[in-house]
Amino acid sequence: VLGIGLLRYGFVAAGKLYPYLEEDLPPSWRRKIICVVQGFSLLVCLAPVSSAGVAWIIAIISLGLLFYSFAVDVDWLYKNKAKVSFPEVLN
Repeated sequence: VLGIGLLRYGFVAAGKLYPYLEEDLPPSWRRKIICVVQGFSLLVCLAPVSSAGVAWIIAIISLGLLFYSFAVDVDWLYKNKAKVSFPEVLN
C-alpha cells in the first residue's frame, strides 16, 4: 500500500532529473480507470472484513497496474519529449 503512494513521489522526483517527465500527457482512459481501481482497492484493503491475505493480493495487483500505467506514461513522454534544455549545472 505504501508503494502505491510512493510511486507518485518517485515520478515527481524523477521529473527533476529528467525534465521531459514534467511535460503534459494527453488525456487517457487508462489512467482514469486505474485511478479508480487504486481508490477502490485501497478501500478494500483497509476494510475490516478483508483478510490480510486478500488485502495483500489486492494491493500487489493494484501496485502492478499502477506501475504499468506509469511505465506507459514514461515511455510516451520519452518518445515524445520536446527539446527540453537541461539546467546549466548539467551542461
